[in-house]
Amino acid sequence: MRQKELLLALLQCECEADAIAVLNKQGLFEPKNSRQWVALGNMANNQSVVHAQQSTAAAALVEKFTNGLDAILLRRCRAAGLDPRGDKAPQNMGKAVERWFGDLSEKAQPQIRALAEDNLILYATGTKSRPCISFYDAGEGQLAENFPNTFCSLVYASDEGSYKGAVPFVQGRFNRPSI
Repeated sequence: MRQKELLLALLQCECEADAIAVLNKQGLFEPKNSRQWVALGNMANNQSVVHAQQSTAAAALVEKFTNGLDAILLRRCRAAGLDPRGDKAPQNMGKAVERWFGDLSEKAQPQIRALAEDNLILYATGTKSRPCISFYDAGEGQLAENFPNTFCSLVYASDEGSYKGAVPFVQGRFNRPSI
């Protein structure tokens, strides 16, 4: 199965069991015997980090939104040819939003809604008793080879610090993505 077909199959999953079935069908869900799965931070005993992300469902939902917004601003920064940690990057979130989206206070509600719908969408699948809340963001994306220095920097950081730790215009600088 090609990557695009795998993505589309995963997007059609209504629950965790469906996603596992898709991965199993492709031989991709064999965590104990596979080179494709690496423990977060390359630490087998990482549950304290993973499980300590948020204490409530509401806080986890807010964190998903925060991470999506951060990813969108990072993408815009990189697309502009700027180093997010560099001096030419915006020095706070307000300046970043204004630079790449304009002054939102001057935009009409339909314009703001269009911006939101193009960049960050929350959707629910699953059942009413066990919903699966997901986000789509038009952010920078993550390549598998970059995971050790991005997502996995939860428990490991380079000499420059955690992935978002030195980026002044993002909110998730404490490196706590919701999982």
